[in-house]
Amino acid sequence: MYFKLYVTSLLSVALLASCSKDKVSSPDFKVSTKTTTVKVGDEVSFKFSGDPDNITFYSGMEGFRYDSIGKAVAQYGSPSLEFYSATRVGPGSIKLLMSSDLTDLSSQNIGSINWIDISDRANFAVIALLSSSGKIDLSDLVVPNKPVRFAFKFDGPSSSTTLPPVWTIGQFNLYTTFLSGNTTTLQTLGSLQWSVFDVKNQNAKWIVTTTLRIDAGARNEPDNEDWVVSNSIDLMAKIDAYEFGVPLKNITTKLTEYNYKYTKPGIYKATFVGANTTLNGSKELAKTLTITVTP
Repeated sequence: MYFKLYVTSLLSVALLASCSKDKVSSPDFKVSTKTTTVKVGDEVSFKFSGDPDNITFYSGMEGFRYDSIGKAVAQYGSPSLEFYSATRVGPGSIKLLMSSDLTDLSSQNIGSINWIDISDRANFAVIALLSSSGKIDLSDLVVPNKPVRFAFKFDGPSSSTTLPPVWTIGQFNLYTTFLSGNTTTLQTLGSLQWSVFDVKNQNAKWIVTTTLRIDAGARNEPDNEDWVVSNSIDLMAKIDAYEFGVPLKNITTKLTEYNYKYTKPGIYKATFVGANTTLNGSKELAKTLTITVTP
């Protein structure tokens, strides 16, 4: 009888110990920073005390807002452009332009509308082989519900000694990239509609086929000014997306500090969610700091 009671007592103690071991404790941690006002591009240094099993960070920027977790939120992609060009080098210049001015165009008014010169964002070819312009970020130039169009403008002076250039645009791709990292092709050279405007020298003009090409002719040709312009397109593609956080630590790691840079001015709720998890469940605790980011 004594032996049975002894064994029963041992089993009860073991069971209680097991339950105590698997019990989920509430996270206990604190987050602080020396300043809550920073400039764009400056680091915010967050300090931690306490050691929850996991910490997830929500910066408060679009796509990373803790207040919107579980809700589908409209999210705009970041537009970009890449084209391929080739050339026979000669006197003259080529420019890449864009505009949200959708005035009806003619050879008489094309130079007077509000064009933005983005040529310095691109790498134009210097040889006759097609080469990439590189990815051109357009996110600072476009706004929702305001379509834009693109143009290549060629200017060539008359020359008695040097052949004018030949320019070929072999690809022209417009993309949008979402916060998830997924990239979608919006338009290509072939899916866009291109219009040709010949301002100077009727003997040379852009030719639109599967490429865009201009051959400025022979020596002693008159001065050239020629445009090829795309149709308008709304580059601000939108999807319904869910906000998400960035995991900073798990049960195997220790975290005492985390540095983050905000890329846009605004007022952001920086939220850190600490969580303790066992087989029996999980408990969370959110800590939020309001960060003001100035230009």
